[in-house]
Amino acid sequence: MPNRRLQPSSWSIAMEYHAHLCKQSGSESSGAQFIAGLSVLFIAQVLSAFMGLYVESTYSKYGSNWREGLFYTVRTPGLVTNILGT
Repeated sequence: MPNRRLQPSSWSIAMEYHAHLCKQSGSESSGAQFIAGLSVLFIAQVLSAFMGLYVESTYSKYGSNWREGLFYTVRTPGLVTNILGT
């Protein structure tokens, strides 16, 4: 079993990379921007997971008719966006 203390976490690797990029560019960007970027990526992953569950339920409900499944998969988020956008 590998020693876990020797394996760096993804968070620490990301923070080191962020510090390296700031040092290279000469800018002093805040950690808040970095956290905001990671938050956007996390939210996108969560929404993608829910979209996958929705596609799976659509497939089980409507069968293998891919055109109908595609219609409901694309149309529903468009309607929600139109309703929330107005």
